[in-house]
Amino acid sequence: MNAEEVELLSDSKYRNYVAAVDKALKNFEYSSEWADLISALGKLNKVLQNNAKYQVVPKKLTIGKRLAQCLHPALPSGVHRKALETYEIIFKIIGSKRLAKDLFLYSAGLFPLLSNAAMSVKPVLLGLYETYYLPLGKTLKPGLQGLLTGVLPGLEEGSEYYDRTNTLLEKVAAAVEQSAFYSALWGSILTSPAVRLPGVSFVLLHLHRKLSMEDQLYVMGNDIELMVEAVSTSVQDSSVLVQRSTLDLILFCFPFHMSQATRPDMIRILSAALHVVLRRDMSLNRRLYAWLLGFDNNGVIVGPRSTRQSKPEEHASHYFNNYSKDMLVQAMVGILQGKARGGEEESVLMHDLKPFRILISLLDKPELGPAILEDVLIEVFRTLYTQCQTELDLQSQNPFSKDHTHLSSKLRENKKTAELIKTANLLFNSFEPYYMWDYISRWFEECCRRSMNTGAPVLAGAIDCPELSLVEFCQLVDFLLDIVSLPTRSMRVICQETYIEIQTEHLPQLLLRMVAALTAHLQVLGLGELTHCLRLCSKILSKVQPPLVSPLVVPPGSQAPGISNPTTAPSHSAVQTPKDKEARQTPPSTLELPTRADIFEEGESLPSARSPESGFTDFVQYQGDGEEAEGTPNASPALKPSGRSTGLSQTKPLDKPIMQCCLEHFQLFLSRLITLFPVYIAEGNLKPSASQDELNNDKGWLPIWLQNLMDACCLATDFCFQGVAISLLMDLVGLTQSVAMVAAESVASGCSSESTQTMSPSQGRVAVVIRPPLTQGILEYIADKTNFFKSVALILWEQLSEATPQHHQRSVELFYQLHNLVPSSSICEDVISKQLMHRDKSIRLEAHVKFSILWHLTRDLNTTKSSPFNRTFDRSLLIMMDSLCYWDPCTSANHFCFFCCTQKPTECPFRECRPSAIGPECVHPQRSRTLLIPYTIETLASQKM
Repeated sequence: MNAEEVELLSDSKYRNYVAAVDKALKNFEYSSEWADLISALGKLNKVLQNNAKYQVVPKKLTIGKRLAQCLHPALPSGVHRKALETYEIIFKIIGSKRLAKDLFLYSAGLFPLLSNAAMSVKPVLLGLYETYYLPLGKTLKPGLQGLLTGVLPGLEEGSEYYDRTNTLLEKVAAAVEQSAFYSALWGSILTSPAVRLPGVSFVLLHLHRKLSMEDQLYVMGNDIELMVEAVSTSVQDSSVLVQRSTLDLILFCFPFHMSQATRPDMIRILSAALHVVLRRDMSLNRRLYAWLLGFDNNGVIVGPRSTRQSKPEEHASHYFNNYSKDMLVQAMVGILQGKARGGEEESVLMHDLKPFRILISLLDKPELGPAILEDVLIEVFRTLYTQCQTELDLQSQNPFSKDHTHLSSKLRENKKTAELIKTANLLFNSFEPYYMWDYISRWFEECCRRSMNTGAPVLAGAIDCPELSLVEFCQLVDFLLDIVSLPTRSMRVICQETYIEIQTEHLPQLLLRMVAALTAHLQVLGLGELTHCLRLCSKILSKVQPPLVSPLVVPPGSQAPGISNPTTAPSHSAVQTPKDKEARQTPPSTLELPTRADIFEEGESLPSARSPESGFTDFVQYQGDGEEAEGTPNASPALKPSGRSTGLSQTKPLDKPIMQCCLEHFQLFLSRLITLFPVYIAEGNLKPSASQDELNNDKGWLPIWLQNLMDACCLATDFCFQGVAISLLMDLVGLTQSVAMVAAESVASGCSSESTQTMSPSQGRVAVVIRPPLTQGILEYIADKTNFFKSVALILWEQLSEATPQHHQRSVELFYQLHNLVPSSSICEDVISKQLMHRDKSIRLEAHVKFSILWHLTRDLNTTKSSPFNRTFDRSLLIMMDSLCYWDPCTSANHFCFFCCTQKPTECPFRECRPSAIGPECVHPQRSRTLLIPYTIETLASQKM
């Protein structure tokens, strides 16, 4: 109650007026049907008319509430007309000034009426707006958005009141200023879906086509962000008509070559507009494509006159590349990252699938989709990985122990991830077979270059994308290989040719480029990065099928800087200096471990490492991560104290040293590389040919990578790393020997064969030839010219001491493998025999303990009768038995315990010995009686039992 009403309360007639209004309002409470409402309204009108001399309406809040209830859409038009009569009486009484103050009280019921009003009610309502609302002028601004929301439904094409409603809106715009009017209009379009079509149609109708948008900036209103949000929401409306009208508006108001809106606003509108392609409606797609390619709705060229091309195709290409391409890329990346939702009521799954479906639709337009694919595909990979990771919580899994079969099963069992993978495969299958793998290769090379130079320019496609590290990219590719690397079984019949092409050409080419990139940037990559890369290479190899042609060869000119020519004469730059030797941790004096110079015999040229660019050289000599990599990238592990851990192990505890994991993955990678890349040759064409390594070996050189692998076997101080290196080299030796044996048999059978006619693969059977990286000549060089096998035997024997029980099992396995692979069985036995017969008693007793460990663990090895490893330690066992006759009670007791422990119900140590193994250097002629000792031991053991 304002001051004017308080003054009127002193008037008795006004108090009677208030009482009469209150009595009339009581009638609404007792109304039970619509006729009662008409009667109550009539009584209220009579009271108001009889007291029209008072320009104040008492109980106005209650009256406004009752009138709004009488305008409910469910009530008949008679009640609506009677309520409008009451409104008109009130407006006449209070005048424009008081109406502006009480606008909300009376407008709350009036504004929603027009969209639900009968034909007889609409002219009365429009008359109220024209008579009483238009004169309010600028005072109408607080209720302007509500008025427009109430009036715009009258702009229905073909309606009887279309022109009258349009005129009313034009007058309202003139009364409140154009910018304020359009601000309210955009607010109505944003919040009221029912008025979007008439609202956008009104804007289009009142745009001057001959004037530029810069001359009509009032159309954007006072709040640009509100207008952008309204347009973005409208273009994603559920009605095709609304989307079509909004695209027409966008075509005129927001051309890419103009600057009416900021770049972020344009990207926001474009992100919303891209969702129209999901409707597969040609009228919508035509307008969207015209906007992006520089045409209007009628196909007329638009854009700066200086850049317009005579031919539409040239103009479209020029306009897109110069004005809209970057924004389209950023909009697509934003959609992939989830920054733009497609609709308020869509499910989470549909929201996640939309980016892939939008890109699939854009690929149907040759001028757009293929042009941006290069820039957004990496974000497609990342989005797919992130969504599946979030759904299945893959981040908690250790990348080294992840079960890929189980992972693939989980991905396909989950409804959401299965649908994501299905849609992603639909997208990937629309590419040419080579494209995705070539794209991955280029990104891998880029990530390696970025590791070398953090300030290097990023590859196209990194627009508005967080920086992608090499480890993250390896995880992406690893994930992609699990779900999209190859067609499904149901598709293999349809695309068998593509399936074979991927496995035999594109994946091997990807592997080749990855290895070349790793080699070229090896010096700047950390151990964690190398480990992930090698693991990825091994996984790619597991999915590769052998090619039908000769193995891949790096084309001329594309050889990475780290891949040097094997024929290059090695330099002596890597020879260890005395200072380096002193820096190494000194082993126990009881056993002299080899140095690099000790591996090669006197008189032989010492093969040394090549230049620092050598790929494998740097790999086996590399140790450290982070700060160590910056300080001493070429430092050999053998030159560092064994107690020093790498940078990564200092920050995060691991089950295994990172270097060991790295080399283990390299071992797996190399073994797969050898076994999965055979050469198919027609059976009649099997002819031995000298390889480059054999030619080099004739000159007295070992391959550089082999020299450094041998260094890693002998000079590394960390046995975990050293054991993996030895195991890798032993695998290569074993493979070389097996291949040489098969090749010899093939040559022998080929010589006895009558037919030696050359055959093509299509004419008969095809033979598979595996060419290992080592040749028989290299093995002979190592055995005859170096002390490598003896040095490795010494290292493994030393690890059997009581100080390193954690290495016993691994050392015995490697020692037994070495014993069976070396050309002469005496190499390992010589090492043992010299220790067992040492003059120093303590050394001799320690050697006896080591041999006991060796014997027991060797007996537990999983060997079969068909195993090629059939050598035993007969000579050393005879020496142990010969020691039973020593007068030294300690030695005799030690050996007695050994033989007692070796006895099984069906086993005697000498039953495994071969008479040919007994030599004069092992059993002294004067002690030949020791051959009877095993039976004496059995007798003594039975007596003690």
